[in-house]
Amino acid sequence: MQVPASSQVHRTGGEVFLRSEDGDYRLKDPYQIAGLVNCKLSFYTEQRVLPWLGMGDLRPDLFEQARALLNAQRRNHPWVKLSDEELLQIGGFIRKDPLTNEIGYTVAAALMFGTDATLQQAAPAMVFDGLLRRNNVDRYDDRVMLYTNLIEAFDGLMAFCEKHLNDPFYLEGTERLSLRDRIFRELVSNLIAHREYTSAAPATITIFRDKVVFRNPHVPHLRGRLDPKRFTPFPKNPTLCRFMLQRGRYEEAGSGVYNVTKYLPIYSPGAAPVFEEFADVLETTIPLLNAEPNAGDESALPVQAQVGAQVAGEVAPEVAPEDQAAPAAPPRPEGTPRR
Repeated sequence: MQVPASSQVHRTGGEVFLRSEDGDYRLKDPYQIAGLVNCKLSFYTEQRVLPWLGMGDLRPDLFEQARALLNAQRRNHPWVKLSDEELLQIGGFIRKDPLTNEIGYTVAAALMFGTDATLQQAAPAMVFDGLLRRNNVDRYDDRVMLYTNLIEAFDGLMAFCEKHLNDPFYLEGTERLSLRDRIFRELVSNLIAHREYTSAAPATITIFRDKVVFRNPHVPHLRGRLDPKRFTPFPKNPTLCRFMLQRGRYEEAGSGVYNVTKYLPIYSPGAAPVFEEFADVLETTIPLLNAEPNAGDESALPVQAQVGAQVAGEVAPEVAPEDQAAPAAPPRPEGTPRR
């Protein structure tokens, strides 16, 4: 049966299918179907109005942190002098509910400025999970789980990358450039900016010995491997993206793919990133070819090396002669009679 292109969601045989260039995919999970509906209607869950959300549910110190970032990004930024309410207004965090026509604070406001208790109510499944699996690949060598607002989540994820990934010396022209920050800042920004915050799946960064894998639940726009040369950017959370752009924590849509593709072959010689969109997750793989662990990262050392480092330099206890084991007798040749 032929189904023409439409702005609506259609069923066939009671099943919902997602059509793409690679084929038709049956959608079974409710949140996958909801994501398809949102994509059809151009609706972003970050813009949903929360009637119960008020200024008392937001943290004043986060507004000050946001102003500091705005001022650092652009001297005398015009938003710096705005009140908290005006900052929410100009940032797009206050909207009119299309169903009730009531004006209120959105999910994006809770994600960016909310207290931890507010976040648990607005987005109870939201978590960012950083894992180090260099030695223990079944579990982990180190881990950080962040349930907090997006301003502090960015700092926490970047600190995790800085702790466990090396940063080789590199000059671009006459200026020192941190390849690690340039690459992983883009990837962490995309993880935050394009996550689908109604999904129960965690957004994860997993550092292996030979690669780093970013997995981000999102509403898919395409399916399959993305070609950086023919990539068309599609922001999943435009309000969050615009505000992060003003604070210098995000570049124009699509710049992440461009910068990672440009600088990764220098950071990891000969490597190329892999961007893949699946039914409900965007996965980015960053190969680490000939990459050494961060020099200060003790968790990257083998367990035996860590134990050896702990006991190195200790003086072995003296053993009394009577406690010393006697040397073993040489083996007796076969056929030699016993005495």
